[in-house]
Amino acid sequence: MARPDERKLPAALRELLGRLKAGAVLCKEVAATSAEANQGGFVWFMHPTGVRVAKDQADALLKMGFVEPAGDSLFAGDGQTFPLAGTRFKNG
Repeated sequence: MARPDERKLPAALRELLGRLKAGAVLCKEVAATSAEANQGGFVWFMHPTGVRVAKDQADALLKMGFVEPAGDSLFAGDGQTFPLAGTRFKNG
């Protein structure tokens, strides 16, 4: 699937892409509260800043192919870190 034109993305996604291009990594961790658990069981954030990322934004970046799992999850085919696609070593 071809990636969409970045200029046509919503501002929030363009901002996240800018952070990723600057070296940040999208990460997910197990939810710590019941409210977060009810929203899919994970929380998304940018490393190293810790800035939270909405689930729908993280899902969109994954679906469009801008980020990819690094292969550092307990289960195959997933990850805990999601660097900009094609920029980092992948485990496995």
